[in-house]
Amino acid sequence: MSLIPLAVIAFSTTAALVTEFLQWFFVWRTPGFVTLKNNLSKHEKLVDDAKETSTTKNLKKKEQRLQTWRTEAGRQMASYNMKASVVLMVCVLVTYKVMTRLFSQIGPVGRLPFEPPPFLQKVTHRGLDASTDARDCSAVFIFVLCQGSVRMVIGKLLNLGMGREFKDIMPTLPKGFPSLSMDDKKAK
Repeated sequence: MSLIPLAVIAFSTTAALVTEFLQWFFVWRTPGFVTLKNNLSKHEKLVDDAKETSTTKNLKKKEQRLQTWRTEAGRQMASYNMKASVVLMVCVLVTYKVMTRLFSQIGPVGRLPFEPPPFLQKVTHRGLDASTDARDCSAVFIFVLCQGSVRMVIGKLLNLGMGREFKDIMPTLPKGFPSLSMDDKKAK
């Protein structure tokens, strides 16, 4: 049994950890983002307190102020999200280049339990000779699968990124773009 698939998984996990660290270092730990996150909690608490103690007129004013603040915070969050996306893009490109250099000459590193559909065979065979079996998969395929899933798990475990509290204040997508989550579809 070859240990190459485990090396690819270890490389992918390490790359995901480094990517998340760099996003935290350049985006999520900055004073501006931390202040924005703290202000969101403060504003939400003020509105909740106002709902319990204030009159309807007072409550509407506070909710209107919160909505104005959310609009501005949404613009700021879009900026932080763009910075995080740039860091992610650079890290993924660099790790992909390094990974292809390390594992390109190895050949098939795994065997799928099924024959992939023709449109997926180009992904599973990336970097392999065309003469190989359709069920063989390359190191690039394992890397791509691990990179996406491991990054998501690391982000959730370490509570990195924007989190659920920012879902309501993110700017909405232009009409025609697909929704990003199932919660958005349920709300409609």
